[in-house]
Order: sequence, then structure tokens, then C-alpha cells
Amino acid sequence: MKFAGFIAAAAALTFATSANAFELGNGLSVGGEVEQSYDFGTEDFAILFTPEVDFAYAGLALNVSTEFDVLELNNDAVDNFQGLDFEATYGVNDYITAFGEISTNKDFEFGDLVVGTRLNF
Repeated sequence: MKFAGFIAAAAALTFATSANAFELGNGLSVGGEVEQSYDFGTEDFAILFTPEVDFAYAGLALNVSTEFDVLELNNDAVDNFQGLDFEATYGVNDYITAFGEISTNKDFEFGDLVVGTRLNF
């Protein structure tokens, strides 16, 4: 019965999450993502909500996001805010993108900075 509920929820959320980010102008946009999943091994159903803010200008893109477990929002025993994730990307050319990523915990203490490049083909 859990599987049938998962299929119904997945279908409903697929239609609900098909919209694009809301453009605020001057390269700034806000949006989010809802991810629903079912783990057949542990029989766990999950719904994750990831709100984000993006800024793009002249090949540079900045993104700030966080993630919430929707099923645990009313559970006082779970601290739903886990911190923020920051990412900056710059398109070097059509195939190479340079990036930097860093995250904070719930107390806004920064973790390790990760930098690198991505090859798209």
C-alpha cells in the first residue's frame, strides 16, 4: 500500500514542480525543487524541499540553497535547518565551467571550500 501512495504522490508532485524559477530582474531569480523518493530496501518515503536564490551576470552564476525534509517539518525533535549551501560557477568556454562550493552548518560556521572545473560534452 505504501508503494501505491508513493506513485500517487510522485505524480502529483511532478506536476507541481514543473514551473521555472521566478525572475526578479537584473539576473536575480528565486525558485526551488521538490524531490520525492522511495527506498525499496528500507521502505522509506522522503520528500525534500530545496529553496534557492540565483544571481547570474556575464557568465558568472551564484547560488544559495538549503534543504528541508518536508515529512519532518512538524517534528520538534528534528532540527530542520541544516545550514546553507553556496556555489559560484563561471563558464570559461562552451565546454569548461569553473566552480567553487562551500557550506555552512545550522550555526553558520563555514566548512571546507571546494574548487574545481567541470567538462561538459
